[in-house]
Amino acid sequence: MSIRKDLLDELGLSVPETIGEWHNVLCAFRDSSRVSIPLEFYQVEGQVHFEPLEKEYRQYVELLRDWYTEGLIDPNFVTNDASMITPFADYGAGPTAWGFTTDILKTSFGLNEEEKFYIAGVLSPVINKGDKPASGFNGSTYAAYPFCISNTCKNVDLALSWLDFQFSREAMEINNYGVEGQTYMKNNDGSYSYTEYISADPDYSFVDKLYMATWGNTNFGRYTWEKYDAVYEESLRECQAIWQAEDMSMALPNISMTDEEGTRYNSLYTAVDTLVQEKTVKYIMGSESMDTYDAFVEQIKSHGAEECIEIYQKALNRYNARK
Repeated sequence: MSIRKDLLDELGLSVPETIGEWHNVLCAFRDSSRVSIPLEFYQVEGQVHFEPLEKEYRQYVELLRDWYTEGLIDPNFVTNDASMITPFADYGAGPTAWGFTTDILKTSFGLNEEEKFYIAGVLSPVINKGDKPASGFNGSTYAAYPFCISNTCKNVDLALSWLDFQFSREAMEINNYGVEGQTYMKNNDGSYSYTEYISADPDYSFVDKLYMATWGNTNFGRYTWEKYDAVYEESLRECQAIWQAEDMSMALPNISMTDEEGTRYNSLYTAVDTLVQEKTVKYIMGSESMDTYDAFVEQIKSHGAEECIEIYQKALNRYNARK
């Protein structure tokens, strides 16, 4: 998650950490003439939970309901799509967003280089100062995308060997940096530097040349965030250091269900998700009384949420048994 650091500076504010600090920042953004405001399963010590069934979810809904009433949340949050990123980058609109850095937005939307515009990385808000967020950005060394080998593959052993190679340091260097001595050099401190073959081609930009010589954004295998050091400005490295401070221990790993479990889960969860999404929006926007919340929780259970938890638990138990 990111925030307009230049606007914080203009208003004399620090990057918020707690929910109380976020409330103060959002109030300041709302009152500023320059600014308009634009479910998951998790685990605790190996036990799977579903957010909407926990008391903290009600606290979350009530907080957003209050913020919505105070005008701190974009009234169009239900219908916003990717196009809302444009006003985020514009003169005073959208002070917060997810996953964008200063140069990405400036370049994408043609902002003047002299325009005050700087994105700072922020952690997910906590209740008490010093608490560690329990969710957020997962900067893994390995790309967490699934892959498979089809049953028509003519050489499964060779395919497995190639996939296995993608998790090695050698593959990471080839995929992310190219050919040593031609596109990059290894420095004495263990870091990498791109050569003029990448950085000084008169016909292509740095990024275009880099993506021509490497795999670009690899979707599996070993990954390195350091590849962006030479591509993006200092703000990305600052953001990465902040985002990686978040505690991801409650996030579920890449677990897999059996065919039977997947079929049963899908038959149940569609109705559960639809109910939660619709009711959550109504609670936040104030069109549904909080007096009905307990009945809402029971309705979630009646749609099969607890069986969905059981399915996830079985998959997690198998995963943990393989470690």
